[in-house]
Amino acid sequence: MIASVLWNKTKGAIMSPKTRHKNIWNLPKFNTPAGLEEYRTWLTNLLMLFVVIVFPIVVVFSGSIFFQEEMYFLIILDAIIYFIISLIFFLKKESMPILSYIWLLLLYTILITFFVALGPHYIWAAWMVMAAVMAAFLFGLRGAVFAVILNILILIALYFTIDANNLAWANVFAEPFGKWVIFIINVSLITIVSTFPVAFLLKRLDISLKHEKNATETLSKETMELKKTIKRLKNIQKI
Repeated sequence: MIASVLWNKTKGAIMSPKTRHKNIWNLPKFNTPAGLEEYRTWLTNLLMLFVVIVFPIVVVFSGSIFFQEEMYFLIILDAIIYFIISLIFFLKKESMPILSYIWLLLLYTILITFFVALGPHYIWAAWMVMAAVMAAFLFGLRGAVFAVILNILILIALYFTIDANNLAWANVFAEPFGKWVIFIINVSLITIVSTFPVAFLLKRLDISLKHEKNATETLSKETMELKKTIKRLKNIQKI
């Protein structure tokens, strides 16, 4: 029943301004011209479906740990974020032009919260890279540059604002600030290497798709004109 509802909901319209009435699962065929915005929107909707299905499973496993550690606010935060994403997913997404900004806001909210509560260890640095890649995917090169700068500012701000008694950060504060600077530089370099090629390739892909679409539309118009001409010639021969 739940799977059926999810399937029906995901068959909503793609929210691109140019293709509001396309079906999310009816991805244009390879021989059909489509812009980057169409594919970006389709993948964004697919990511929301993934979160709606997988997020509860992750919470079941991580929730027990949070309960043991008495980190109830993390459980509440997870529930709020899941509710927001589910709400966006089941509403008419074409009425929400700020969806991309909401995605980044939610990602960085999770990122900063887990950094503060659990420390900069484990996979949280990878979350920073993931957020930057999403910014590059959604906004291109300017999104990638913004994410790199934002990540640096967040890491610097966290170091100087986190309470020194925070046990999750005890190892960081026990070492000189220079090591934290090296950590920031390494994360920034990994982020740049991960995001800039993505942004560049997406830009070139966008240009190629637009050229393909224009060429296909031009060919279609010329074909229609040719058919009309042939029809007129046939009518003249009959006379």
